[in-house]
Amino acid sequence: MKKLQTKQKILLFLSLIFLISSVSISAYKTVTNFKDISFNKNIDDNVKVKKINDLENEKEIKNRILALVETLGEAVDYMKNNLNEEKLTEAISMTEDCIKALDSIENGLNKLSSKDKINSLNKQTQILKAYFYDFKSNLGKGDLEKSLDIISSIQKEYIHWKKQIKGFLI
Repeated sequence: MKKLQTKQKILLFLSLIFLISSVSISAYKTVTNFKDISFNKNIDDNVKVKKINDLENEKEIKNRILALVETLGEAVDYMKNNLNEEKLTEAISMTEDCIKALDSIENGLNKLSSKDKINSLNKQTQILKAYFYDFKSNLGKGDLEKSLDIISSIQKEYIHWKKQIKGFLI
């Protein structure tokens, strides 16, 4: 009879060990699952925050591009209306600033997400930039008559380019 009690004690002890280990493993798996769910939720939240930041960044880029486009138009109008022999160096300086503005606009466009329309706008920007380089070259030579013709062409090209840019950005 004592042997039976010893066997029962051993079985009871082994049963308790298996019960405790299975409960602890289940608890560990549950905690791990909760951590994974929480971690995935944090990842989803981070992805959402990143998308919102990207949209805000893209909006900021568009606003800066639009401001540069308007400033460029003011410069073109000023040069067309005030171009004379005494203001050639000022016009050359403004032309260099216009070229830099076009470079900045081009860089900003390349950072935006829709690449199809951007390629077309970049080509138009390159054409406008070529006009400005030609304008600067003629100003450097002192050829005022040719420079006036080129600035008129720049103004026409600018108006078309501005419509395309605004149509894309707004």
